Amino acid sequence: MGRVRLLGLVMVLLVSALGISGASAATNTGDSFKNTWMRTDDPVARGSVSRTWMWGPNTNAPLIQERYAEATGGKRWVEYFDKSRMEINDSGQTGSIWAVTNGLLAEELVTGKMQLGDLTFEQHGPAQVNVAGDPDDPNGPTYASFTGLLGYAPNPAGWLIDQTVNRDGSVGSNGALKRYAVSYQDVGAPTKHTVASVFWSFMTSSGVVWDKNHDTVAPLFLNAFYATGYPITEPYWTTVKVGGVQKQVLVQVFERRVLTYTPDNPAGWRVEAGNVGQHYYRWRYNSDPLADRGQIAGTDITPATVSYYAFGGSTTDDIDTQLQTMEPSKNTIWVTSWVYTWKSKQVKNADGTCYITEPTVTYSIQFTDPLWEQPGDASPELKARWTAFVPAMAAHQRAQMDIIIANAHLVTDAVNGAACSKGSTAASNATKQVKQLLADYDAQHDDVPDFP
Repeated sequence: MGRVRLLGLVMVLLVSALGISGASAATNTGDSFKNTWMRTDDPVARGSVSRTWMWGPNTNAPLIQERYAEATGGKRWVEYFDKSRMEINDSGQTGSIWAVTNGLLAEELVTGKMQLGDLTFEQHGPAQVNVAGDPDDPNGPTYASFTGLLGYAPNPAGWLIDQTVNRDGSVGSNGALKRYAVSYQDVGAPTKHTVASVFWSFMTSSGVVWDKNHDTVAPLFLNAFYATGYPITEPYWTTVKVGGVQKQVLVQVFERRVLTYTPDNPAGWRVEAGNVGQHYYRWRYNSDPLADRGQIAGTDITPATVSYYAFGGSTTDDIDTQLQTMEPSKNTIWVTSWVYTWKSKQVKNADGTCYITEPTVTYSIQFTDPLWEQPGDASPELKARWTAFVPAMAAHQRAQMDIIIANAHLVTDAVNGAACSKGSTAASNATKQVKQLLADYDAQHDDVPDFP
């Protein structure tokens, strides 16, 4: 209480004859994530190969700064995809395949231990989310179904897999499943679990990948465990609903992924990576990716970019304590940053005079918004306040964005025909007008409720 929580507005004016601006840390992070995605999934997106996505067709949410004890400032950039979450590894792995990693999401979902640092965990309940198939399947196993199976002894290598698992976590056997000729393989994993032969073949396979400049054939993973992590359960057959149809599917949980094998799928899609990224986001944030922000009716933010910083806490005091160390700007819970960049031509006369002509202006708008990791014990009243806060913030930011875009012409109007030596001053004065328009709007529209 007593702290301003409505608006943080940061304006930066870049004036350049060439229109050059510096790249942000978020941009560099986004580029690293894009390059990682392109290696395995760009060929799939372009139809160069028919096989499972390793990340997914698109990112599922904008860049997020999540809590992590060892990261700079206690926060690190991550990005969610259907299949996983990408994150920057700060442990000196620049230039290696480990510079961008995917989190131990499947393990967190099964154990309920949300990792907030190398040795920092927050206990939640195991995820009651289906590991495979249709999300509304009432009979398929969830991540919680595997919680009691983590310590099971490995099965003998070479045996054909006929073990089954039900939603309640009970294990059985069905000898008819041996007809698929899938066996247990001892791959030397330190977790002591075997890996299903079809999964190991996939993890060690080669195929079409994007090699920065062209498609080539190479190992899908330079390290077999890069994408999946080590196995934390044995493989089990189960029955799940897929597109409304009941199918027998082999499932195995690894630290980072869940792999499935559906014998009657087309060849390139028999082994698939589960939608662990979607499932984890829903478990951690109690919502579907993007549902909190970009898809709210009337708040389209396509011309802008959004990044998030995540925080936890189940009471007002807990949240307030975290926000004091995590807010993007002093005494603000969210920030709108904007940049005008202008460029022009100069006309120099024989008498030595110089004036500006053909000016153009571009803009860049960045929203930095909060994302609450809602624990189960948060009060209904606090959840209701968050539910009211998010769309109001989004609508207010949309209005700010419209003002910034609609008035960019003030810069070109001001510098067109101005003396070359006066261009920067004219552009700065025009930008101050836009800043005042935003301040007037904020003063007249105190429409974003406080949170927490």
